[in-house]
Amino acid sequence: MTDIDPKATLVRRFRIEGEVGKGGMGIVLKATDLEAQTTVAVKYCHLNEPEALRRFAREVRVMATIKHQHVVPILFDGSNHNPPFFVMPYAPTTLRSKLPELSADENKAIAAFLELCSGALAVHNAGAIHRDINPNNALIIDDHVVLSDLGLAKLSERDTSVLTQTMTIVGTQMYLAPEQRLPAGSRDADVRTDIYQLGKNLYQLLTGLDPLLTDLGKVSPGLAHIIRKATQEHPDHRYQSIGQLIDAITSYQKAKDPSANPHGAFDALMSRVKEQLKQNQYQEEEVKQLLNILLLETIRGDASQFLDLFDRIPTAILSVLPEAFADLAAMVLREYVSALDATVGQRAFEYAETVARKMETVFDSASSSPEIKTLAIEATLVAAVQLNRFAAMDSFDSMLMKTLADPDAYSAAEMLSRRADEYKRLADRVPENKLHPAIRGLRHTLGD
Repeated sequence: MTDIDPKATLVRRFRIEGEVGKGGMGIVLKATDLEAQTTVAVKYCHLNEPEALRRFAREVRVMATIKHQHVVPILFDGSNHNPPFFVMPYAPTTLRSKLPELSADENKAIAAFLELCSGALAVHNAGAIHRDINPNNALIIDDHVVLSDLGLAKLSERDTSVLTQTMTIVGTQMYLAPEQRLPAGSRDADVRTDIYQLGKNLYQLLTGLDPLLTDLGKVSPGLAHIIRKATQEHPDHRYQSIGQLIDAITSYQKAKDPSANPHGAFDALMSRVKEQLKQNQYQEEEVKQLLNILLLETIRGDASQFLDLFDRIPTAILSVLPEAFADLAAMVLREYVSALDATVGQRAFEYAETVARKMETVFDSASSSPEIKTLAIEATLVAAVQLNRFAAMDSFDSMLMKTLADPDAYSAAEMLSRRADEYKRLADRVPENKLHPAIRGLRHTLGD
């Protein structure tokens, strides 16, 4: 085994111009392709060790099976040369050098990340696992991210040769998935190992910071959720395919422009909110986005559509709206009452109980907002009367009897006065002594 002479011309075609990089087993040289008159990169194995040679041969074999714009191609296979080499397009820079630019522009960072994902997906589709995805191994060629350095790639289970020993850890330390640090972890790495590394890469592209320790407060809540899921300790809790990871990013992007696709944005946000609720958490910004989608003119203009979307809000989120999002919640509830007025009569009778259950949750959670309490009562009144459901009427009665504080009672009495025709149908259901004097006085007025 010999090194390549820095003044050599390989196979009478590739004139070496100088060294540009060196790794564990490979050296990369800049060269001129005399045939095509282009600048190329030559990578050769400089170690005369059986495992290094086998691993280099495997890199060539994996790369040769992949034809994809985001995976570096082999332009010439010199595996039989001494030392073995291959030729690939020359990349003047890597993704790491772009970190300052990308971390200053979320859209650019996400675009670069999706290209990186696309390359990793192509590797997986070829039956391999990369195991060392990081910005140094992502080249910039013709302004595109191109995944390279498959020297640590693991082929699928169909490949009978095993290069990684049980105790061997392969990969760049700060990107390693937890399982790669365990016995047989690198040897048994699978798709989800690369997904963990992609999650670390996403954090780094967005923040410009090394991802050994991630401070998710430095990225938007939606992206924090994606990074958190991609980098879960246990592989079963991560995204199970790069396709799922790409879908999550795409959904996040759609949610940023809800006016263009409100239903898609709502779906994407709702998916993330429900995922958070499994951990008894929620992101305030995501809940605000949900409420703002409901307030879009295209949604408010279709009462039935508005109700369908509103009804998807989980009870756990309804319970925090009155206090954590009072102003937005009041705006949404006003639209909710308006939508019920317009279309609830077209719903199945039992829909009144759906309204009542939701509004009792809102009412009981509104400790400091008379308006929200009143809107909850009003919505229940509308549904109960229009659908003539006694269970919903019971909920209305219960809320009315709990309206005892002066600000709440005066607000409710004013609403009931406006809704006199509907309230007349239910007014005699609750004994007077269980009502606040303001509501009791309104009953007397209605009875005259």
